[in-house]
Amino acid sequence: VQWQAGPLEDRVYNTSYFFGPDGKVIGKQDKVFLIDLEKEGGLHLDAGDLDSLRVFDTPLGRVGIAICFDAFHEEVIDELSRQGAEILVQPSANPGHWSPEQQLDWLRGCYHRTFEEGRFEYAVNPMMTGTLWNMSFFGQSSIVARKPHDLEEAETQRWGYRDLGPAEGFISVAASDCDEEILIATVPHPKARKSG
Repeated sequence: VQWQAGPLEDRVYNTSYFFGPDGKVIGKQDKVFLIDLEKEGGLHLDAGDLDSLRVFDTPLGRVGIAICFDAFHEEVIDELSRQGAEILVQPSANPGHWSPEQQLDWLRGCYHRTFEEGRFEYAVNPMMTGTLWNMSFFGQSSIVARKPHDLEEAETQRWGYRDLGPAEGFISVAASDCDEEILIATVPHPKARKSG
């Protein structure tokens, strides 16, 4: 018997893998809406299908993933909401400088979907920082709550993006837009908040 290894298909996606505490893959999500850098003339990536969006059941709640620019698109958010996502994860890599204009624009992503629209109990926006392939990435990672006023985390410190100052809804924000940082927030389970 002769085996030949090769790609399963000739398409390449911007994919986010979702790992459990045991290190096993719970699921994966392909990015649906690509930015110019990812399209022809850039990285030549293929767009994922809106129909392939899935929400993952975890002990922490039902998690939906909207990769970076996807969280700005109503179609993606509608599908994740329809499937009952309680926690929105928006993994991001922003190749633009973290200017006040960028910070204002970023408020339209998971922050807007969670705190202003109330479509999710929590949102987590991990931002890639540093340099990869001679491209630099900037941004402040954050954790957002739909109802932050009743969380102990929100009472101890006011959070916000560097140039915009504190904004209700944030329960943790990275101090830097270019350094590695781990954010931690202790919050009730989404089901407990819905019944409360």
